[in-house]
Amino acid sequence: MKKVECYRAILKQEFLARKSVNARYTQAAFARDLCLAPPKLSQILSQKCGLSGKRAAQVADLLGFSQEERDYFVTLVNSQHGRSRKEREAASEKAKYLARQKQVTLSRDQFHLLKDWHHFAILNLLKSKIANQDARSLSQRLQIPLPEVKKSLELLERLGLFNEPQDDNQLIKTTQDVPSRAIRHHHEQVITKALKSLHKDPVKSREFQSLMFLADSSRMPAMKKILREQSFQFLNSFESDQARDLYSLSIQLVPLTTGGDSQ
Repeated sequence: MKKVECYRAILKQEFLARKSVNARYTQAAFARDLCLAPPKLSQILSQKCGLSGKRAAQVADLLGFSQEERDYFVTLVNSQHGRSRKEREAASEKAKYLARQKQVTLSRDQFHLLKDWHHFAILNLLKSKIANQDARSLSQRLQIPLPEVKKSLELLERLGLFNEPQDDNQLIKTTQDVPSRAIRHHHEQVITKALKSLHKDPVKSREFQSLMFLADSSRMPAMKKILREQSFQFLNSFESDQARDLYSLSIQLVPLTTGGDSQ
């Protein structure tokens, strides 16, 4: 299992992601965005001082972390800087549990860099313990140019997404329900790949389903929640690092009508 990371690594990764988008982005600007004095941030990253639990929560909010990410980040801070040994030990155990359960959530800036489908395809193929993982093999299997594969590998490494093995039950996801041109671009590419499979691949190697049903639009949050939970359970059942083939599961839940009483 992937070891519990240090909260400083999370801060460094977020800084590098922002700098990848804007080469002029500095550590001083990052400190400003976190409402920290630049010398203070430098001392934190160099392990000369730490964060309090209260300040860690503020930093997590400023970084736009989800509630789960916020809890994990604050727990990591408390595991190192809790007021008592008992508090630090309890936080350390909680961090281990959260590390097993957590999903890697990409910021909007990070996802903008990874919007093309092949980045995630390469990242998943790298988990396989039996398939060839060199750039030329990845290029042949995914049918994309070798230079694109090499660029992708460099980007994934720079963002720290495969420096260590991923947990089998760990997902990489984006922030949820946030409008984004990059996310739309990614889904368009995946849907296009599915359409090609519909016309090219034999029935026994693919599965397409379409359901139409009546439902109240106010229940959309509940429907989304169930679909997300079931997708995670599906992966837990079938994903294996002993497998060689890569699949894409896409679920589209979209309204087919406009107007009506539910609007």
